[in-house]
Amino acid sequence: MANKPNPIIFKITDAGRLAVLDAQKQGISLSLKTLVAGTSKYVPTGKETRIRTEAMRSDIVTSGVEKESKSLRFSVSLNSIQSRAIHEIGLLTSNNTLFAVAASNEPLFTVYANVTFVGSFGLSLSELDVSKITVSTDPDAAIVVKMMEDHVGAANPHPQYINNDKFSQLDKKVDKLGQNIATASGDLSKHLAAANPHPQYALKKDNDEKTQQLETLTEGLRKDLDAQKGTLTQQGGTLTQQGKDIAKVTNDLANHIKAADPHTQYAKKTDLAAHTSAAHPHSQYLRESDLAGMKKQIEQLQQQLVAAQSKVTELPIGSIYTTTNNYKSSAEVKAALGYGTWARFAEGQTLVGISTKAADPAWTKTLKKEFGAYEHKLVAEEMPSTALKVREAGRHGARNHGGGGTGYASGSQGKMIPLPTSETGWKDKPHNNVQPSIVVAYWLRTA
Repeated sequence: MANKPNPIIFKITDAGRLAVLDAQKQGISLSLKTLVAGTSKYVPTGKETRIRTEAMRSDIVTSGVEKESKSLRFSVSLNSIQSRAIHEIGLLTSNNTLFAVAASNEPLFTVYANVTFVGSFGLSLSELDVSKITVSTDPDAAIVVKMMEDHVGAANPHPQYINNDKFSQLDKKVDKLGQNIATASGDLSKHLAAANPHPQYALKKDNDEKTQQLETLTEGLRKDLDAQKGTLTQQGGTLTQQGKDIAKVTNDLANHIKAADPHTQYAKKTDLAAHTSAAHPHSQYLRESDLAGMKKQIEQLQQQLVAAQSKVTELPIGSIYTTTNNYKSSAEVKAALGYGTWARFAEGQTLVGISTKAADPAWTKTLKKEFGAYEHKLVAEEMPSTALKVREAGRHGARNHGGGGTGYASGSQGKMIPLPTSETGWKDKPHNNVQPSIVVAYWLRTA
């Protein structure tokens, strides 16, 4: 993750200048070794002897002093189990003297949780004799810088994560699909609610009205024919022919009325009934059941995406969670983190990294191996040699100087003669065997 760049201006402390002067007087070099980082907000004055709130530290990985510009260039790597905004950093000598400090009310940079921060810094030494300043580096940590450079330069440094662009594209496709479904659902609702959703077909009531009109017209024609019968008889052959024509029209009309489908250009009532009673009369449109299934699939996909996103930040089983919160149970830890089953780990003990070095003790090569004690009682093999000797005093006799158990024995050669002395020490009492420490809570994820 990238940090927003801010200018970091180091101020060489008064203690740092004195350390350089002392080194010059003694004819030695002042060694710069460690960078410490903290979270306090302030503007340094140069009177500081330590940073105010130290959160992490790192030995210098790579460095060099440019003779011409009298500038120190150095790199460090920092790690944290939680994200921290760094407001203060200090450069320490090999004997932990605060040589230089930089601090601001605005963050200098940010160290993100479980992500190695590799930073390169510059410090002007124009006021000092750079020939008296050296830098101690951690040779085993230089590979961190190389690995981080390779990591940053990789085209896809995190193949286990979905690319943000691809995720955004997928999210947009899901949104578009949802919009399409919503539009189709709205169109279908409007279609079903319309008074005449299919104007290309005749409505039942329209067909009934036309049939009624035809029957009314037929009845009127019959009445007109009956009234004109007498007149037609008198008009001779022409009227007789007209009567035949009318009879034919009447017969055709009767046949038309009796026909099962007198108007093939129109939809029949039975056809319309079959259409409206069909389970899916419009297969070209989506049904409500189809829409419900698609909505359910989209909801499941969204749930899977949310679950995948939450899994990205989870600590795997077997990992150790370190906290300054005094959780009372596994349930409280799970409530705070949102996942996992947890067990207390290393209560009253400190942690040691497993070793692959041949020279290290055997107990450092087995995971979860317990060792050490709060107090230790020295045995004879651990006591330093304290044998005392006396010198012969010659012919003038023996003399004894009290307080140290040392005496002189008579003789003429002045030789050193070992003599037994009284017991010294604290009578086999055990001594404190605990280094300066701070207590935190360790929880081991078991499921």
